[in-house]
Amino acid sequence: MKKNNNRQVRMADSIRDIVASYLVSGKFSDPALEQVTITRVKLTGDLQMASIYFRVFDESLKTKTQRALER
Repeated sequence: MKKNNNRQVRMADSIRDIVASYLVSGKFSDPALEQVTITRVKLTGDLQMASIYFRVFDESLKTKTQRALER
């Protein structure tokens, strides 16, 4: 069981790094994504679904940033 949990953690960390590096790359024209920091990724036990947690520097942009990320 612990081995599976380690894989889950490694996969979550990899997804977090990939999403964060993609956001930093500047490939988005949406300014709402310029101030976002990916803080955590949580995967389901079967690795099929991921929840991505983020922070924004300006809290007034939080809703706008969330909508941009969902697109």
